Amino acid sequence: MTADEKVARIEAFLKDEAILEIFEGVEREYYAAWRATRHDQVGEREMVYARLSVLEKVRRDMKRVAEGQKVEAFKAQKRSFFSR
Repeated sequence: MTADEKVARIEAFLKDEAILEIFEGVEREYYAAWRATRHDQVGEREMVYARLSVLEKVRRDMKRVAEGQKVEAFKAQKRSFFSR
């Protein structure tokens, strides 16, 4: 798979309505679970926070990979141009 293909697939995934709906639904559930805990339920609150963090990390890492692929493709194009 080329860098351009990876970028296109990741960007399509992150813009897909069904995927966005799933991510938003899970995020809503986690925030509701967090709000439903009492201040002394530290373990429960930490667990929910960890789940929210993982969800955000997945989004961030996918965006980072897509951006990295774009940069690599640009560098390769630049090298190709200057090696003529």
